[in-house]
Amino acid sequence: FEFFPPVEGDVVRVGIQFPRGVSIEESEASIEVVSQAAREAARSLSPAGAESAKLRGVLATMGRGWRAQGDPEDVGPHLISVQAELVPAVQRDCSASTFARAWRTRLTQMSNRARLRFSYNDMPRAQSNFGVELSHEDSAALERAARYLGERLEGIEGVEDVHDGVATGAPQLRYVVNERGRALGLTQGALTRQLRDAVRGVELWREPRAEQETRWVLRL
Repeated sequence: FEFFPPVEGDVVRVGIQFPRGVSIEESEASIEVVSQAAREAARSLSPAGAESAKLRGVLATMGRGWRAQGDPEDVGPHLISVQAELVPAVQRDCSASTFARAWRTRLTQMSNRARLRFSYNDMPRAQSNFGVELSHEDSAALERAARYLGERLEGIEGVEDVHDGVATGAPQLRYVVNERGRALGLTQGALTRQLRDAVRGVELWREPRAEQETRWVLRL
């Protein structure tokens, strides 16, 4: 069920997705930048510059963020969700969309290296309003085309939250067992387990604690 036209709420959310491999420290610093930008936006929209006239509070979480319909479940420090709770609509003279635009303009530099998605409706959509799928045998040509299309769409007035779909995370390393390794009895599965255990450690057991679960890992 969706309202038409959409009904604005009192909470403005921004989901931020950095490339995989970003450090926890960088994500924590980004949360502070985004939260401060929300407070600045509230002050800019208040006649006396009072933050409390528009904003009740800011809540940020790291590890999970906005996920489009059909996207796989994902967790990690590269995902951030920040929500700004506004005072009730009857107590403010600006709409949630106006606050979102003021907030967005203060995150221009961050949007150059992360995917940002704003939502301010009571029932936010789980997927984008418009999408384009490209295909090509050459991955380099496909990446160039996606970036070009994204830049052109961003230049259209009224179009926001454009994501070109190009992944810019950490490089992927692929290890394959050669003939000498196979002759010695080494399998692809055994190689995979050795690499995983060396990086992530060997999981010994899991211990449930309330609604959480603690994993005990031994790193070799």
